[in-house]
Amino acid sequence: MALLALLALAPAARADDAGVFDAYVAGQPPVDKAGTAYRNAFRRYRRSESARDLRAIIRADRRLNRALAKIVPAVRGEEASSRAGERARNAALTEMRVWIAANRLQIGSLRAALAGRTGRSDRLFRRASRTFEGVIPAGKRAVRSFKAAGFTSPEGPVSDLRFNRS
Repeated sequence: MALLALLALAPAARADDAGVFDAYVAGQPPVDKAGTAYRNAFRRYRRSESARDLRAIIRADRRLNRALAKIVPAVRGEEASSRAGERARNAALTEMRVWIAANRLQIGSLRAALAGRTGRSDRLFRRASRTFEGVIPAGKRAVRSFKAAGFTSPEGPVSDLRFNRS
C-alpha cells in the first residue's frame, strides 16, 4: 500500500518541475525576437554612431526587459517538487532578475551618453557589464539543474540568444 502511495506521488513531483520548466522555456521566443532587435540596433549604431541609433538600442533593451518580465512571474508562480527543480527555478529567476538589472543600467548609460554626460555613461556601462557577467552562469546553472530534474531545453538558457549561438 505504501509503495502505491509513493508511486502516485512520483509523477506529480515531476509534473511540478515540468511546470517550472515549461514556464522557463515558453518565454524564449519573445526574448529571441527582442534580442534580434537589440543586435540589429547595435549593428546600426556601430556603423553610424548616431543618437537615433542609441535610442533604438534603448527601445530594444526595454523590449528585452518586457519579454523577461513576463517570464519571471510565470516561473515564480510554479512550485518545484524536487531539489533539482528548485535549484533550476532559483537559477532561472536569478538569470532574469540580473539581466533586467543589467539592461536598466545600460539604458541609464545610454541616456547619460545622449545627454553628453560621458563620465556617468562610462561608469554605468562598466557597472552594467559587471552585472551582466552573472547572467550567463545563472542560465547555465538553470539548464544543468533542469537536466538533473529530467528536462532538456532545446534552446539552452534564455540568456543564450540565437544570435550568440552562431
